[in-house]
Formats: sequence, C-alpha cells, structure tokens
Amino acid sequence: MTTYPARRLKLGMVGGGTGSPPGEAPRVVTRASPEVRVDGAYATGVPPGHPEAWIEGFAQIYRDTAEQIRVRQQGRRPDPRACLVPTVEDREQGLRFVEAAVASHQEGGLWESL
Repeated sequence: MTTYPARRLKLGMVGGGTGSPPGEAPRVVTRASPEVRVDGAYATGVPPGHPEAWIEGFAQIYRDTAEQIRVRQQGRRPDPRACLVPTVEDREQGLRFVEAAVASHQEGGLWESL
C-alpha cells in the first residue's frame, strides 16, 4: 500500500474529500480508502458503506427517547421536537410492512394486505 504524508493530501468536505498527491489525477478519499491508515480507521465510528449521518440518525432517536423518559420523571412538558421519534405503533406498522414485503417476495411479487 502506498501512503502519502497528510500534508500533501488535500482534503475537502466532511464525508470524503477530493485530492491527490502532486501530479496525479484527482480522487475521492473516503473512510474505506487505502490512504486512511490504521489510526484513521480506528477513529472512524461509522463503517464503510454507511452514510455519514447514519450514526447521527440513531443518536437522535436515542436522545429523543431519553427526553421523553426524563419529562415523565420530572413532570414537565417535552421539547416538541423530541416528540418526532417513532412510537410503538409506528414501529409495529413498520414491522407489518416488512413482513408483508417478505411474504410478497416469497409469493413471486404478489400484493399483500397490511
């Protein structure tokens, strides 16, 4: 594997930058690029193949759920933005959808009732 000093690699926006060593064609550097050494891979919390905001999306769900638990314990009104987290009913509906999609696939793509 060829490595380049970090000072020679021009990084762009978060989520992968464009840059290359002098004299080479521009390329995209991402979490899965060979230019990301062991230290860089260790510091990356999101595995290659997942969008950058994937972990933040789950963190937001956990944060909003914690807010809803705290407000019940403290007897106060929740931040309205924390009430956007999916409910148990939303999750149940999502599971029914997945089960219907699997059944449809197993039946050759036939429509399934929810």
